[in-house]
Amino acid sequence: MIRSATLPVLLLLSAPMQVALASDPASPAGESLGSLRLDSVQTLAASPMVNRFLQAVRADKFQVTPGGLFKPNVLQMVCLGLITSCNGNNSSNPYLVVSVPEPGKPWIPTRPDLLFAIRQDEAIVLIGRTPPPLAYFSFRTFSFNRWVERESLRRKVFPSLGDPNNMLTFNTLGKTRGDPFDRAFVLAIVSDRGTEVRVRRALKIAGFPDAIINTDVISPNIARMSSKENGDPDLAKDDDFTGIMRFALWDYGFEEAGAAYLAQPPVAVFRLTPDPRTEKAKYLPLPVERLRPRGTGQTELDLTPEVASLRKAIAARYPEMKGDDLRPATWLEESFVGLQRDIDVLGESRDTVYLRNEGTFSLADDEFAIVYGVNHERTGKATYSNFAVYDACNACPYASESSRRFAGSAIDFFPDPKARPTHVDSLYAWKVARNCGGDPNCTTVPVPVDGCGQGIAKAGQMFVGFRAYVEPETKIGPAFSELYYDRVVRFTPEVPVISGLILSVNGTALSGNEVPAGTTVDIDFDVKPGASSGSLTWTAGIKGDDGCGELTPASGTPDAKDHVTTHLKVPAAQLSTLSILLDATDARGRRAKTVGFQVKYKSR
Repeated sequence: MIRSATLPVLLLLSAPMQVALASDPASPAGESLGSLRLDSVQTLAASPMVNRFLQAVRADKFQVTPGGLFKPNVLQMVCLGLITSCNGNNSSNPYLVVSVPEPGKPWIPTRPDLLFAIRQDEAIVLIGRTPPPLAYFSFRTFSFNRWVERESLRRKVFPSLGDPNNMLTFNTLGKTRGDPFDRAFVLAIVSDRGTEVRVRRALKIAGFPDAIINTDVISPNIARMSSKENGDPDLAKDDDFTGIMRFALWDYGFEEAGAAYLAQPPVAVFRLTPDPRTEKAKYLPLPVERLRPRGTGQTELDLTPEVASLRKAIAARYPEMKGDDLRPATWLEESFVGLQRDIDVLGESRDTVYLRNEGTFSLADDEFAIVYGVNHERTGKATYSNFAVYDACNACPYASESSRRFAGSAIDFFPDPKARPTHVDSLYAWKVARNCGGDPNCTTVPVPVDGCGQGIAKAGQMFVGFRAYVEPETKIGPAFSELYYDRVVRFTPEVPVISGLILSVNGTALSGNEVPAGTTVDIDFDVKPGASSGSLTWTAGIKGDDGCGELTPASGTPDAKDHVTTHLKVPAAQLSTLSILLDATDARGRRAKTVGFQVKYKSR
C-alpha cells in the first residue's frame, strides 16, 4: 500500500512553512486576524489564535499531529518511479499537496508523506492565507488508490470527492466582497458531522469567524475508510487520499509574490484524531456535497462557420503540406462517473472540462501541428483555458499555452482585414513543432537529450489535452455541450496518395455503385508513396453501424507496382448501403488522405 510512502528531499521544492497573514477584519473574540502577520517573526503555528485553537481541540480530546504542504515535481516523481503517471497535470500550473503523517508521528518537511489514510471521525484542518491575485486557485481532496473488487486488486482511480472550493466560492473576509486573494481562511477536511461540530466549536473559541471557514467533505457514502479502526480486518480496502491546491496564472505584478507563496506556503496543517476514537455506532456520516450545475444555455456553436473559415486559412498558409484533422474527443469522465465505473480519471476536477484529440500522433523535425478553435475565455465560457502537449506513455506535459498568451493569434491567418471573420478575436491558432524557427506564435515540443523528463522522443507518440476552467456565471466548469471543441490539425510533407479506385464484379467494372445482394465486389486501387515515404501499409474498413461485411484482405502492403486488390463479401441478406474507408500510412507515420466510397445492395 502506498499510503505510508514519503517523498525524498529532492522532490520538495518548497521550504518548511514560515509565517503569514496580513490585515483582516477583527474576529468576534476581539483579536484581529492581523495578529498573524506576514512580517511577523513568529511562525503561523505559534500565533495566539492558532494556539488557542489547538488548546481547544486538545481539551476536547483530540490528538494533534502537525503536517504541512509541499510542491511536488511531478515529472521527477515519474522518472524516479514513485508514481506511474503525471496524471495529465498542467505543466505551467503549480500544485501544493497536503501532507500529514499518521497520528502521533512527526512531519518531516524534507520527506513529506505522499498520501494519507483517514478515519471517519478524524479531521484535517488548514489555517492560513489564500494566494496573491491570480486567474485561478482551488482546493479539493481526492481518493487515490482503492480496492477494485471485480478485479481483486488495488489500483489508482483518482476521482475528486466533490466540487472544489475555488476563488469564486472560497470563504474569506476581504476588504471588498468578491476579493478572495491574500485573505485569511480556515479549511476543514471532514467526514463526520459530530467531528465537524467539534472542530467548528474550537475555531469559535479561538476567535476565528464563521465567515472564513470552509469545509471539504470526504463523504463515507462514496469514500472507503475506517475499516480496521472499527473492527473490520481488511485495511487494504480503505482508500488512500490526497488533498490538492491548484494555482494558475499570477496577475501581472504578482509573479514574485506568487513564487514566494509556493516556496513557503503560509498555511498550517493539522491532523485531528479523537482520543478515544468515536464509537462506530455514533458516527454521523456527512452526505456528498451538492454539485454546482454546469451550463448557462448559451453555446459557442454559432462560431462554427468562423472556425471553419479559420481552418481554411490555416490550410492556405501551408499549401505544400498535407493537413490531417485529428478528431476532438472527451478526455476524462467526470469523477462521480469514473468512481462508479472504476475508471482512472487522473485527478479530474469539475472546475474544468477535459478535451483532447482522438488518438495520438508523432512529430518529426519537418512536421508540426496547429492547435486552433475558440478562445473560451474570450467568449465568457471560462476564466481561462489552455492546451498542453502530453506524451502518450505517462500523460506527462512538455509544452503548453494559455488563453492569456494565444489570445488574438487567429488574426495572423487573415492578413486581409476584409477577409477576417466577424469574431476573429474570439478565435485562436497556435503552432506546436520540434523547431519553431523564430515563429512567435509557436511552442516547441522538446526532445530528450540525456534523461527522463526532458521531452518526447522523436518517434514518440503524443496528444494535445485541453481545459476550460470555471465559467464565471456558474462558478464551475462549463458544460461540455456548450463549448466548441478545440481542434488539432497535423501537417506533414510528402505523404502517400490513394488513387485509381476501381470497383468490379467478375472482372466487369461497375458503372454505378449498386449490385445484387450477396455479390462479391472486387476493389482495386493504387497507393503512391511520397518522395521519401519508405514502406507503406494500407487498411480498408467498413464504417460502423452500416451493416455486415468482410474485406479480404483488410490490410497489407501494395505490390511492386503500388497496386492493391481486396474483395468485399457480404451476407446474402445484406441490403443496406456499406461505406468503405481506405487509408494508407508510411514508415514515418504519415497518412494518406482517406478515400471513401459506398456500395449499395439491392434485391436480386
